[in-house]
Amino acid sequence: MRGNAVYQAFVRARTKVGVDIAFHDLRHTGQSLAAAAGATLADLKKRLGHSSTAAANRYLHALDGRDAEVAKALSELAHRANSAQITPTRTREG
Repeated sequence: MRGNAVYQAFVRARTKVGVDIAFHDLRHTGQSLAAAAGATLADLKKRLGHSSTAAANRYLHALDGRDAEVAKALSELAHRANSAQITPTRTREG
């Protein structure tokens, strides 16, 4: 298989269905969805082989509706009224 065979197949499929996206857009979408699903920065770095935090950080942009989820979680923490009970399950840094 030639080095650009996957890309050529992508271009043919893209033309056939009439969408105008770049091949790299698929990579970005996959990482953005992983971040939305809760992937940590370390997870994102490993998924694409990034050694740079800045490179992986590009996929951690805010998603519509996420602010409501964060607000709900903060309200639940406040409802407990005991900061000693707050135990983070994981951070964005992994």
